[in-house]
Amino acid sequence: MSEPAVSALIPVHDGEEFLGAALESVLAQTHAPAEVVVVDNASSDRSVEIAREFGDPVRVVEEPRPGILLARNACLEAASGEYFAFLDHDDLWEPTKTELQLAAFAADPGLDLVLGQIVQFTDGIDDERAARIRIPHGPQPGRHLNTVLAPRATWERIGPWDPGSGVADGLVWFIRVAELGMRQRMLDEVVARRRIHRGNRSFDNHADRGEWIQVLKASLDGRREQSR
Repeated sequence: MSEPAVSALIPVHDGEEFLGAALESVLAQTHAPAEVVVVDNASSDRSVEIAREFGDPVRVVEEPRPGILLARNACLEAASGEYFAFLDHDDLWEPTKTELQLAAFAADPGLDLVLGQIVQFTDGIDDERAARIRIPHGPQPGRHLNTVLAPRATWERIGPWDPGSGVADGLVWFIRVAELGMRQRMLDEVVARRRIHRGNRSFDNHADRGEWIQVLKASLDGRREQSR
């Protein structure tokens, strides 16, 4: 029996500083990906060049319209595997992520998605900026797109992201998972590492909270309407 084909999906915008490390963590998987799709989202740096230097199974897809949600949708459209998994260009997978998650599916084929623990770490930020955010110590349950492995059917059922929904892409996705009553398992093992650095949104996420509240309210309103 052939092993399941996994598509690793990496959207990137001006990610030359960290993209190489992200790709190395994907290619170091104990269950190797069948393909690594890097969607370049209007980068002005060497991101495309770095990705292409890796050769097979890495391939680059261009999405010239700026926006993370457009880039994520382009990843889904380009993927050809049986299972899909996202990784942000500045984060890392643990080497056994894919192997552990596929084993969970093999043990319980009725699962719609498998997640795992995540560890956050700082990289190149000063003490003053670090004090503005709260980073949990040790592993935490990874309600984050970087920790997900799911079969193609799950992604198709959830559907593409609405480009008009802003930056709360992970929140929107997990709300859809809950609304659809999807079966999921959270592994005890660490499967991903999230890098907190001077260029990501962790320092400026206060502006996103209003949108998160709106998304949650819309979900709750929809559930109330359905229950009437």
